[in-house]
Amino acid sequence: MSLGSREEAFVELFDEHWATVSAYVRRRLSDEGIAEEIAADVFRIAWEKQQPEDPFGRGWLLRTAMNRLSDHLRRHVRRTRAEEALARRLEEAPDRADLDDLLTLHDAMAGLAEREREALLLTYWEGLSADEVGEVLGCKPGAVWTMLTRARAKLRASIGEAAAVGGAKR
Repeated sequence: MSLGSREEAFVELFDEHWATVSAYVRRRLSDEGIAEEIAADVFRIAWEKQQPEDPFGRGWLLRTAMNRLSDHLRRHVRRTRAEEALARRLEEAPDRADLDDLLTLHDAMAGLAEREREALLLTYWEGLSADEVGEVLGCKPGAVWTMLTRARAKLRASIGEAAAVGGAKR
């Protein structure tokens, strides 16, 4: 397959389906900029995975858009929940929360494997998607989700143990 035929197939796919995919995403998000980024990401994925002899159809593109939207919304919800939990903690014990929480989080993060810690930092602090984290770490998005799930479970267990020990000392 020549680069020219690959580019031609992609341009045809893009021209035929950009408006549909873009409208689909915009109807589900209020932020135009993010909607456009997600639609563009759908076509980035299509470019990477395309086979000119077996082009993607509208259904595949919309399913990919739906998955990208789900990833975006899941990250947004998790970040919001984390911010709300931290705000509640600060309201409950503002004088002790900062230092205690930072030390507990530091200790819990230190207990993670390097790749787990990096996956968490790239996801929550840098705002990368699982695809992007996978690209940075040299693994598939599914492996990133597995790392994140395990890392979050370890953090919950470690922070839970620290809270139990801290509660017994008070």
